[in-house]
Amino acid sequence: MYVITGGAGFIGSNIAATLEAKGAGPLVIVDRLRHGDKWRNIAKRHLHDIVDPDNLSEYLAANSREVTGIVHMGAISATTETDADLIVETNFRLSRDLWIWCAENNKPFISLMISEDLVKSKNWNAGLIIRELAKEIKGGGGGQPFFATAGGSDVNGLKSVTLKAREIFK
Repeated sequence: MYVITGGAGFIGSNIAATLEAKGAGPLVIVDRLRHGDKWRNIAKRHLHDIVDPDNLSEYLAANSREVTGIVHMGAISATTETDADLIVETNFRLSRDLWIWCAENNKPFISLMISEDLVKSKNWNAGLIIRELAKEIKGGGGGQPFFATAGGSDVNGLKSVTLKAREIFK
């Protein structure tokens, strides 16, 4: 089972579609659908479940043996968001808590943050880099030019992630 946070968003839903096309699954989407049209992004997917982010910890605890990997795309990316506490809870604490869960459950999880200056001066893109690194852990991921995450199923690939990252950032 692959758990995709932010899975109903544009990038997350495309990751779900790619995993589905590769026969990976079952797929679980973690997102808030609410009143908008976000549900349309996942309408054609064959999903095992849709989980509200507030219930993710309990869901993972109840299904830890079935989880193959987590692709963490859930974040607030709107530059107009003014609720700093919400940003910290969603963008920092959720990522930290997922990292801890993955470490405790032997599931690889990687994240990458690049300063805005380096994104501009070196033309680095965390989303593209993380996709390459995720291959080493038999996973997937993505994100924005300045921050991206990935999960996978092969914890033994983490050493290769480190070596490949060192080559990229020489």
